[in-house]
Amino acid sequence: MGDGIAHLFVVGIAHGDAGEKLVGECGIARESRSEAEEFAIGKGIAEEALILSTCNRVEFYFASKNKNFDFLDAARQLFLFSGKKPKTYLDFKNSAFALCDEDAVEHIFSVASGLKSQITGETEIFGQVKDAYARAFESGHCGQVLNRVFQKAAQCGKWIRTNTEVGRGKITIGSVSAELAARIFEDEKSASILLLGSGEAGKSVAEALYVRGCKDVTVASRTRENAMRLAESSDMKYEDFSDALAELENFDIVICASASPTPPLSLEIVEEAAKRRPGKSVFIIDLGVPRNCDPACEAIEGVYVYTLDDLSRIANKNLDSRKSEMEKAKAEIRRRAENLTKKLFVESQQ
Repeated sequence: MGDGIAHLFVVGIAHGDAGEKLVGECGIARESRSEAEEFAIGKGIAEEALILSTCNRVEFYFASKNKNFDFLDAARQLFLFSGKKPKTYLDFKNSAFALCDEDAVEHIFSVASGLKSQITGETEIFGQVKDAYARAFESGHCGQVLNRVFQKAAQCGKWIRTNTEVGRGKITIGSVSAELAARIFEDEKSASILLLGSGEAGKSVAEALYVRGCKDVTVASRTRENAMRLAESSDMKYEDFSDALAELENFDIVICASASPTPPLSLEIVEEAAKRRPGKSVFIIDLGVPRNCDPACEAIEGVYVYTLDDLSRIANKNLDSRKSEMEKAKAEIRRRAENLTKKLFVESQQ
């Protein structure tokens, strides 16, 4: 079955092909990732395992000495172990990509560098890759292959951001959301803004709004303590989640970044808020995966909904001007992937 050396395998889905709904359904909860990796190693599915699960991608990384490693069956077992329904796995399978060795190395290098992000060049993914590796490493789930690959991925991502203009201007979900808010309101500092969610995306938005000098911002989260901490760190107000939804008509802009499995902004809630502010529009920026705002709300008069796809178009508008920088980044990624592949999977056989 094996050839004496461990090979790198990755199987996963991402925003481009799978869509936000499926990515959200397939996401592995933070508290379950280490347990799933432990299961994979303990059951002999793979010698090493790491799960990268974000709002834009769900990817399983394995190292195995089995040259005929079954990517999809490994993912299936981890899905079932994590409590996912068989149908979720089948939907995953229909949209999944599977790569090995050099192709897999080049993939994670590109992910860490922001080249495969929905917003090209965004910086959050770099931290998410590093966090995923740190967690798996501390759990003892990384060995010779994953340690080298993810350490080199971090180095590659840092080089790309330092030596190219791909991520010019520290592109983040938060900064693009704040830019959109500025486009909606000529003076966004005077707008009444509600931020739903206090996770990583919520923190990014809060930081960007604070930098722009927005004064009338209210933070609401299902966990009141988290909302309080985020609000206090950014000089903002905070409110209970249910109270904020009940008073939705008081806000000009609603930025949703909640991890809720169902849309907190239902058609009924948004319709009622729109009725209570006649002649005044409400703008909703939905950063949720899955969606935080019922898509049916887009048909309500006076309600304007913007999604991650809209933010992606804003952030990528000047991609053509950065084309040479993209090519420079891709060439460097290929060079580094080739070098690491040679050392890991070729020289180790000699």
